[in-house]
Amino acid sequence: MQIDREFSRATRVYYRYVLEDSEEEPLTPEGMSTIRLSGLSYTALHDTRTAPFDPLGGHYLSGELQAYGRRIGSQAQFIRGIAQLLFFREISPKTVWAHAIRAGAAYTFGRTAE
Repeated sequence: MQIDREFSRATRVYYRYVLEDSEEEPLTPEGMSTIRLSGLSYTALHDTRTAPFDPLGGHYLSGELQAYGRRIGSQAQFIRGIAQLLFFREISPKTVWAHAIRAGAAYTFGRTAE
């Protein structure tokens, strides 16, 4: 389920609830196991690119914070954050300088339900 809000032509936020069964890599040779993940997330986007594909200028900034916990039905408990900045600038006709910075971190808490 998702709710979004547009603050301006370039800025938008998303609120999400996610429920999924995820395959977990086995630590033993017994095979894959499934774990239920239930979480809330908040995403903020700011996009001033001239075009979403093949932009000539502008920037794209996004940040997302996700929280998964037992109180909302998850078998694993963790918080994860991801941020990225992409920058585009036309330096000559048909030549664009582009660079990106990405960072993310996760923190586990509690115990995973078996």
